[in-house]
Amino acid sequence: MQENAKTKRSNIKAANTTKRIYEKILHLIVEKQLPSGGKINQNKMANQLRSSRTPVVKALHLLEAQGLVDSITGRGFFVHELSMLELLELFTLREALDSIVVFELIETITPGQLEQLEDLMAVFERAAELADKEEYRKCDQDFHRLLLEFSCNTLVKRINEYFQIYNRCFVVGLLREPRETLPEHRRLVNALEKKDRDEARDAVAAHIANTKIFLQELVKRLQQVGIDPSTIPFKGIEK
Repeated sequence: MQENAKTKRSNIKAANTTKRIYEKILHLIVEKQLPSGGKINQNKMANQLRSSRTPVVKALHLLEAQGLVDSITGRGFFVHELSMLELLELFTLREALDSIVVFELIETITPGQLEQLEDLMAVFERAAELADKEEYRKCDQDFHRLLLEFSCNTLVKRINEYFQIYNRCFVVGLLREPRETLPEHRRLVNALEKKDRDEARDAVAAHIANTKIFLQELVKRLQQVGIDPSTIPFKGIEK
């Protein structure tokens, strides 16, 4: 019995270590500190995170299952490069999740949550005014993460966590210029403040649809010249 308890504690400790390392590597990928297509040095990562190599490998396999890392036999692990086609597919899923979340928040969002969105919008607007695309990218991530965090729909959260839909969208950076997307974010916040269901529906649909149209045009152009869009990585807009 004592041995079983000891084994259980050991397993829990190992699982917690793997989770910590998974979250750290995920953060490094999303924040582009590990560049798309770059090789992940397992030994260096283990030293950096003060762990053995085993939990690093386990964490990398978890990220591989979620589409954020590629394992190439004989070569190791690499940060996955999202193709044009993959990104378009991800935004189709995001369209569904964003709509579900926003429709719920029309009824449930609190004054405190609206205040958080307004505070973020002020940072959004300052970043756009200063043409600081890196700061704007971070605001964009925080905006959509906040909306998801405010949601009470646990299934939507589980779907996003399992497939890492939002994080995989964020990895490529900005897809459109702040001058295009800032008014779309403002429109959505205004609709939530007024609890205007129709306006919120149109705002979230337009926000995602405009990005999807942009991606669809890129995919179409590649196909027209005989290039497979599933083989071309998306690099994001220039800084």
